[in-house]
Amino acid sequence: NWIASTNVKGGTPGAQNSVYRSNPDNVLPDLLRAALIEPDTLILTFSETILDNQWLIPANFTVDHGIGNPTNVSFINNDHKKVLLLFNAAGFTNDTVYTVTVAAGVKDCAGNLTQNTLSAMFAIGDSVVSGSFIINEVLFYEQTGGNDYVELYNPTNHTYNLKDVKWAVIDNTGQISNLYDITTEGFYLFPHDYVVLAKTAKGVTNFYSTPYPKKILEMSSFPSLTSTSGRITFVNRSFEYIDDFAYNESMHFQLLNSFKGVSLERIHPELPTQDAKNWHSASQSCGFGTPTYQNSQYSHFEDNTSEILVEPEVFSPDMDGKDDVLNIHYKFSEPGYVANITIFDAKGREVKRLIRNEMCGIEGYFVWDGLTDAKTKAEIGIYIVYVEVFNLNGSTKAFKKTCVVGGYLR
Repeated sequence: NWIASTNVKGGTPGAQNSVYRSNPDNVLPDLLRAALIEPDTLILTFSETILDNQWLIPANFTVDHGIGNPTNVSFINNDHKKVLLLFNAAGFTNDTVYTVTVAAGVKDCAGNLTQNTLSAMFAIGDSVVSGSFIINEVLFYEQTGGNDYVELYNPTNHTYNLKDVKWAVIDNTGQISNLYDITTEGFYLFPHDYVVLAKTAKGVTNFYSTPYPKKILEMSSFPSLTSTSGRITFVNRSFEYIDDFAYNESMHFQLLNSFKGVSLERIHPELPTQDAKNWHSASQSCGFGTPTYQNSQYSHFEDNTSEILVEPEVFSPDMDGKDDVLNIHYKFSEPGYVANITIFDAKGREVKRLIRNEMCGIEGYFVWDGLTDAKTKAEIGIYIVYVEVFNLNGSTKAFKKTCVVGGYLR
């Protein structure tokens, strides 16, 4: 309800405000989330202050799986955005996701009244261990007026309460120098779902398409992220690393004019976090960020049954979020091979020395982003991927694979 004066003198003392206008509140109150804070105590968080105390009765709140209504309902202190539900030996169990339903009739201070029921899911969080969730997307150079954010993804079938997680700051000696609470009340990361950590939700939703804004968790204290490089680490209550990511602006697509406002997305959730090849700039078509939903650069690799597999056969490094990079997979019967990979155009001219004398495992992959050694985008056409491997036993192998750099003709 406040905004800077538009008067040429900078203010309007003794006169009607220059920005005066009707500013009605037509937004219905909503239930943002629910969290168990004690074995028989549930806290509900609403989007705005709730006005009507007469509505605050146990019969208006129901939990499924046979739990039923609470025995007591109250606001928390004077905060009418939060409602406390007390149950008598409810018997909430592990490995069960519950839904609390709130009856219609929730009223805000402007008199807006909900006509439909509201609901939110909650659970008893499983123990958080290494790999329980992964760092999936990072914006470390925010838009002017916006926020940095970090997106988490849960690749498991378990539910985790982020109350059991800390954001750890690691110093130059590798020791934890500071710890930040993710949340003190509770916020759930459900199976195969996303949560975005940010200073403010509006600092994200005002700049990016955010189809699931309830998945944004506002941290009371959000660690500062430098705009060129840094490290993001999450630990559990035992200070065991859950996931750890050292980011660098060199991981971005290098033909971008600026990395400001461009998030860095993880390509494949099952590949290592610290594999630089597994990160790419969010696509331009999605607005350079995909908070709360699947990454624009997400890729599911095909099963590799041959020693060298190139996919997709046609790729277009145009930042549209579809097949922006070429993946060169390898799979050998034994370790110890050293690889060299060179890209040639259809006339046999070398355009990119991709890999030189890099040690391979039994299985892995390399990535070509479509750029040449001259840091220009490869022209549309057919290219030869020449892979040569050798080991100390004198065994050598050579492979020629073709790919196509596609794009729009203008």
